[in-house]
Amino acid sequence: MTGFLSEVHEQPEAIHRAVDALPAELKAVAPLAEKLRRGEFSSVVFTGMGSSLSAAIPATILLAERGIPALALEASELLAAYRPLLGPKTLLVAASQSGESVETARLATELGGQVPLIGITNTPGSTLAKASSVHLQMHAGPEQTVSTKTYTCALAVLHLLALTLVGQPIQAACDAIHRTADQLRDLFPKFGEQIPELGSQISPVRFIEYLGRGPSRASAITGALITKETVKMPTEGMAGGQFRHGPWEVLESGITVCLFSGLKSARNLDLALAADVVARGAQAIVIGPESAPGVRHIMLPDLDPVLAPILEIVPVQLLAAELAAAKGYQPGEFRYSGKITRVE
Repeated sequence: MTGFLSEVHEQPEAIHRAVDALPAELKAVAPLAEKLRRGEFSSVVFTGMGSSLSAAIPATILLAERGIPALALEASELLAAYRPLLGPKTLLVAASQSGESVETARLATELGGQVPLIGITNTPGSTLAKASSVHLQMHAGPEQTVSTKTYTCALAVLHLLALTLVGQPIQAACDAIHRTADQLRDLFPKFGEQIPELGSQISPVRFIEYLGRGPSRASAITGALITKETVKMPTEGMAGGQFRHGPWEVLESGITVCLFSGLKSARNLDLALAADVVARGAQAIVIGPESAPGVRHIMLPDLDPVLAPILEIVPVQLLAAELAAAKGYQPGEFRYSGKITRVE
């Protein structure tokens, strides 16, 4: 088993570890949460780069559902164009597995205490950790290849943080995430049988489009990123509702569309879209509890939509490893970049 695949299989224990540690760490968030509830903060801005940013999407939705303006923006864009959003009434949440990603670290350093900052990293003592008003750890353990554990642990940490910010007890959520990690562990044998076969069925594939709605948009964006990094092939991730607005025109043989159907309220739309993809000569994969005729299906339990991304991404990680190996690449290894991006 390669280093990448080992890290994929370590995710259940890493998630358990993160959830066990978070209740104590989140006590430091209480004063900021109280200010948010009193209206002393007008918005919450989540930032980061790569999968650290897309992991924040479910948390922004949870906050928005409770009437709190929240958005996720790339640290590079906050530096270049959106700095006016950051002020004393903005609560900033920045995530970076290393705490040293160049844009996120520079943003945290330049703010210099001007904006309340909650930093989430896998690296105590990093630039982001030191610059943060409150530092939360991912507790993912060492990770050497394309992000796997740090992404799923970040999803767990950000979910519990969002609940803390709205003043909701987190014990039930901790229990739910523990159950999700156990479900993931139990799914690995099934994935081990299904994913290699799926990889051979869709090969050769020229392009993969990943689609997700609501919290599952995080899975679509991260799935595309992991595939680019691991398989070294062009991919795209977007909100499912966007696909018929132009991207629909790319459908033909050699194109695969992977849909994450975690958002229950839009599941019928996702399944209808998957069937229409197949009808136009492309291949479709649905990752979720239900599928449609003629569509390849990776079955997952029916979870709370904000927790579904923790499971949804793992079949993509495994599929990316299969496709990379078929092309002669070592899964998870970088050609041009590295674990930490230090150049803007």
